[in-house]
Amino acid sequence: MLPISRHRKTRDYKLPSMPETLIRPSLPTDVAAIAEIHARNVFHGTGT
Repeated sequence: MLPISRHRKTRDYKLPSMPETLIRPSLPTDVAAIAEIHARNVFHGTGT
């Protein structure tokens, strides 16, 4: 069995720099999806 390296090279796993923001403010059209996600999380015990 080969030894597991504790110093893994992550060169292949790095993401490119993102020029734009990935998070945006919620819009009124997002409310239904947000409510559905919230209800699912509460039902499964992962949110309040």
